[in-house]
Amino acid sequence: MKLCPALSIVAVCALSLVLVGCPARPPASSSAPALTTTAATSRAETAEQLFVEGKLALGEGKYEQAERALREALRQRPDRLEARLLLGRCAYAQRQYEQAEAAFREVVAGHPRSAAGWLGLGEAYEGLKRPTEALPAYQAALTLDPQSEAARQGVLRLGQIKRIAITIDDGPSLAYTLKAMDEAEKYGGRVTFFVTGRWAVKEAQIVRRMARRGHQVGNHTWDHADLTKLSADKARDQLARTSDLIVKQGGPQPAFFRPPYGAHNATVDRLAAELGMKLTMWDLDPADWNAAHSGEQTVQYILTRARPDTVVLMHQVHNTYTVLERIFRGLHDAGYMCVRLDELGRCPEKMGG
Repeated sequence: MKLCPALSIVAVCALSLVLVGCPARPPASSSAPALTTTAATSRAETAEQLFVEGKLALGEGKYEQAERALREALRQRPDRLEARLLLGRCAYAQRQYEQAEAAFREVVAGHPRSAAGWLGLGEAYEGLKRPTEALPAYQAALTLDPQSEAARQGVLRLGQIKRIAITIDDGPSLAYTLKAMDEAEKYGGRVTFFVTGRWAVKEAQIVRRMARRGHQVGNHTWDHADLTKLSADKARDQLARTSDLIVKQGGPQPAFFRPPYGAHNATVDRLAAELGMKLTMWDLDPADWNAAHSGEQTVQYILTRARPDTVVLMHQVHNTYTVLERIFRGLHDAGYMCVRLDELGRCPEKMGG
């Protein structure tokens, strides 16, 4: 059976019936005596106190104490989803995978749109060495929460997924960058952004947002200079200043560097390596920087030439901005997941691969 990187919401709900079955909890009897308002309030407060106690104990690694408190909280409030999730987490932390599976199965049976429940179920299945069941659970979690890095990694780890790296040069422009991240994340994808220092300094929060949302930030020099035409000291400054700014703005130390215009030589390669960066070129170039090219041309170029494990070069230009949704949707429909460069497994060192 071919498994796609993401499932529809309808498919997620159907999957809950296949993997976990229908919940067997009968409705409460109408003849049961009703609680008074005061008693109900007291019971809810007790359940909340127990939940907090269990959550704190779990955070401190006091698993037996956490389990006791959470089970009692559920006895008081069987409908408390968070308590059941934490009970599953408690079992998983102790490598009690069968107990974790049982807890998370109950979560998704009653709450099929709980991304945390599906993620926990996928992790429990993987702990039990049942990857064929873990993968669809991870896929369901990723569909419900496309920003879940743990679910995405589960899909990449277990799925036979065609990977492709979308790399975007220049900028960062706030509007373009946010749209690119949004469109990629709809399908659990991530992007590598090669930023220039002079633009990044104008958008103080954008690098932090890229990193927090799981995208990769690469170095594209300070002001898009042709480094082969500069002295070694000036070329080093172009690279070092940009890397320092990326870190200052909340990103990680860049591991990848792309030279503007693709221009590099032995000196540039050595300087990048000394600063901890790997030279990165590309396989596919739709030439979207050319104002004479339409967005439609960019879409068709990428979708007709996409191959597994290729690196696509794009730029923060208006023509591409207007078709970002079509590019990411088209790649997803063709069975690709967009990944960061460090997840691709290869790094082209020359133009055209």
